[in-house]
Amino acid sequence: MKTEIVSSRTGHPVPVVQGVTLHSRYDPVAEGEAWAAAAADRLKAVVGAHGRAPLPSPVVLGLGFGYHVRPLVKMLESSGDGGEGGAGSLVVWEPRREIALAAKAEGALDDIRTRIRLISGRNPPADVLKETPAECVLVHEPSSRLDPGLYDAYRGQFSNRGRGFRVLVVGPLYGGTLEIAGYAANALRTLGHEAERLDFSKLAGPFHAVNDVTKEPAHRNKLNALYAQFCSGVVVARALDFKPDLVLALAQAPLIPEAIDELRRHGFPVALWFVEDFRLMTYWKGLAPRYDAIFPFQSGECLAEMEAAGGRHVHYLPVAADPETHRPLALSPEDQGLFGSEVSFMGAAYYNRRRMLTGLLDFDFKIWGSDWPSAGPLARVVQRGGARVSAEECAKIYNATEVNVNLHSSSYHEGVNPVGDSVNPRTFEIAACGAFQLVDRRSLLPDLFGEDEMATFEDLEKLRDGVRRYLADPEARAAMAGRARARVLAEHTYAHRMAEMLGFLTTRGVLKPSAGSDGYERVEDLVRQAGRESEIGTYLSRFKDRERISLDEIAADIRKGGGTLSRTESLLLLLKELGG
Repeated sequence: MKTEIVSSRTGHPVPVVQGVTLHSRYDPVAEGEAWAAAAADRLKAVVGAHGRAPLPSPVVLGLGFGYHVRPLVKMLESSGDGGEGGAGSLVVWEPRREIALAAKAEGALDDIRTRIRLISGRNPPADVLKETPAECVLVHEPSSRLDPGLYDAYRGQFSNRGRGFRVLVVGPLYGGTLEIAGYAANALRTLGHEAERLDFSKLAGPFHAVNDVTKEPAHRNKLNALYAQFCSGVVVARALDFKPDLVLALAQAPLIPEAIDELRRHGFPVALWFVEDFRLMTYWKGLAPRYDAIFPFQSGECLAEMEAAGGRHVHYLPVAADPETHRPLALSPEDQGLFGSEVSFMGAAYYNRRRMLTGLLDFDFKIWGSDWPSAGPLARVVQRGGARVSAEECAKIYNATEVNVNLHSSSYHEGVNPVGDSVNPRTFEIAACGAFQLVDRRSLLPDLFGEDEMATFEDLEKLRDGVRRYLADPEARAAMAGRARARVLAEHTYAHRMAEMLGFLTTRGVLKPSAGSDGYERVEDLVRQAGRESEIGTYLSRFKDRERISLDEIAADIRKGGGTLSRTESLLLLLKELGG
């Protein structure tokens, strides 16, 4: 997205993005100084409330051209509150790379570049999340107007630190989101949450068998509806037993509207990760008002339409890669021979793919995936007769191929969809494998990968040119693939997506720790909240060697001791008894 630059009345350059002016058009310097003064006062209040000096590194959300950052740096340095790292420890996060690049090009950061840590990308680094208290996160409101949901998600991740949630992940009976449900559940566990996946693929056989029972559409639809009702009953029953803080349904999950309503009546928030084209799969229109939140993997028009249809909280959330599954592999000679080729394509036989990929038959070319025709020009390069390929085998294919072709699906284009927006899982998975790919242009791709991280094409001629060019230049392939893998690991894993989702839901008030929470809190947060010099704060500091602790563990530790209970120990035991 292009950053327009206008001149303020004082002659200073001001960035404008999507009609949003990021600083005052009259006097951005004065405005920035006022913002910094208010931010500095807030940080001093944090020190006063919690007795912590110096402060941990504050985080400013939103860069603009730095008019608000520059005076804050000076105030922190002059007061000695520049953070534990001293000068240069102020962290500034700007999610839009084009704004950060424009600021650098204008020289807006020249005098403070070495005095701040600038982060540009979709997600906060783990070390920043770990070290910065939520009270030290400062939002530049004009910047946040560009993407309120993303800023809410970022803020929520600081609030969620050390908090464990219970999440029930509901996958589909079959289809593309089947594996994503598993990746999401695993990612939640990696983040320290308790996640349970309802894997309905085990019940897909009876569902498909309905087609053999009757050919009459009315009877078949009735039986399918009854089966969906049964599956929905399973979700509700499991939720009542598991008591989740959140029910997360993937696209095509067998969850009927009445079941969503019942879950919400029982106090379980329900969210939908809609990993499908909203223009083609329109069943979301009847479901939007029922879900507490919807996370489509498309932005712009999609978000506006879902909100207009009654969606309460709608937030763009791309797909990702699972680094445990999608990773560089040292293949055996047998696997290299079986899965390897100069050029390959992995995916189902959509119309545009059947038409366009015939243009690659003069290369050493293999096609993997389902639904490919058993006759015709492509039949000789289709592997295993078009059988389905497992995720583990996909990783081997990507690793064994010199140029992976990634053409997004379309049922009605001859080749590349000229208005394609969403980015498919394969883009992230190939990159996570450290493998090279040529991917068709997508409008959301530049927000996710830099130009030097992903090679693109827009028609068959450009695809063929790219194949020839990169087959002849293995060093260029390896360099680009390495940069793409680094980007995925830094910003585009399912752990990143789940953290963003939970952060958004927390800030929006949808997700709250309930009786289903694991009861653990971060020791550092408990000490800070109680006050370091208070009786309880001093007592809790004895557990500082632990990352997280529960009230049950504190009570057990007290009971192990001997002698008369102190006032603080008595209060903590009373809290335990009152908490049941």
